[in-house]
Amino acid sequence: MLRKERLETRLEKLKEALNNWQDRLVNLEFEKSITSNVNVKFDLEKQIKICDKEIEIAKDRIEDFEKEFLQVSEGKTPKSPDETPVLVPTDLRPYAEKLDGWKKTDYKDRLQLLSRQELQASISWVENHEVDISDIDKIFLIKSIVWNAKRTEKNISCQQWKGNEALIKPPFHKALNTWLSSDRKKKNFLLSSDFLRKTIAWADANNLNYKEHSFLVNSIIENMDKTQAISENEKVEVSSFIQKNWQNLKSKTDNPYTVFYELISWTGCQPFLTQKICEIIFETESKISKGEESHRVISIVEKYFNKDSENQEIAQHFQRFYSLILDDENHDSFWLLFCYRRILKNQEIESIDTQASINFLRTSGLIVSEHDRFRVHNPIYQSIFNEEWIEHNIVFLRPYSQKLLNWIDSQCQDNTQLLNKSETQDAILWMQENHINPAKLENKFLAYSMEL
Repeated sequence: MLRKERLETRLEKLKEALNNWQDRLVNLEFEKSITSNVNVKFDLEKQIKICDKEIEIAKDRIEDFEKEFLQVSEGKTPKSPDETPVLVPTDLRPYAEKLDGWKKTDYKDRLQLLSRQELQASISWVENHEVDISDIDKIFLIKSIVWNAKRTEKNISCQQWKGNEALIKPPFHKALNTWLSSDRKKKNFLLSSDFLRKTIAWADANNLNYKEHSFLVNSIIENMDKTQAISENEKVEVSSFIQKNWQNLKSKTDNPYTVFYELISWTGCQPFLTQKICEIIFETESKISKGEESHRVISIVEKYFNKDSENQEIAQHFQRFYSLILDDENHDSFWLLFCYRRILKNQEIESIDTQASINFLRTSGLIVSEHDRFRVHNPIYQSIFNEEWIEHNIVFLRPYSQKLLNWIDSQCQDNTQLLNKSETQDAILWMQENHINPAKLENKFLAYSMEL
């Protein structure tokens, strides 16, 4: 009887959890349908995917418990589903991204370990889902526990709010002094996460001296670049510009640090974009009031930073990328767009004949290196040079572009995308007339087409 009651309780909790996930899914799909922001939509799609998998898991577990409940009701003693560990899909674990980052640094980068808040949430998640995790997951969680204990013991950055002191001044001065004494090189002493946001809220309502101000500005920049993908030169240039123009920003906003935090998340610390958004705020925008920082920055991005921008300097900045990628005679535009297309879709880059293209895209500033992968430099570039822009341009660079791309996307398996004999002959003639030196992957495509 006790087991039956326990099963009833578990079933109720699982059904409640299922209803919660289904309600969340409806809300996320509604938000996705009404938003036009590319980055928000991408994040919502990721959350929707997680919801779908959680719903699937919950339904399977409910089905298992209902079968067991029926058997127990009939006086049978089935094996409890509790006795069989449930392996969770990798992307459902709340710590999956940080674990992946830790692995990529050969398990050495302690900055990839979980913070106290992340650790508590992760342990709670594992316990609530009653799942079995791999040995490497367990080591990662244990390492995070040990690291947090050491940070508390040594009080490394003093990032704690202590009693009424929080009402007067945030206690970051030991971290500030350590950072200054290291000639501003010890970045692990800069503020981050929740403590940074609390300090920003405090700083917006108080006056900071030059050292405090510089410390906070650099904390915002480093917090934005958690994966250390942005060059030091760009960070220094942005930090220098914002400090020189701080009074201008302060005069046009109620909360200048919050505005800077918002705009840097869009520019990715790209100096030109950061400077132009600030200039627009200084010269053309009305004062940004408290509470409207995010909305106003998004409005500026949507109004001025688009493919039809009426701002001449911004339009020329984007045109530079068009010319570099589509008109540079020293590089094959098709393979430049091909590489960028895979980066945008977060796909693996083919090792064949792509290194020169990758180096060129990095030098141009359109992409940045993130560990052993690449990503678009910032959300503004990603919204301008998007999949639609790629597909519109790449089809004109080869008479057989679409078939070649479809074939590559199929892992070179879909032979229906290969050219027929006449198309293959036309393709070879076209390359000769246009002095195209085909890449190995392209030669493979043409060779397979000739065998048909």
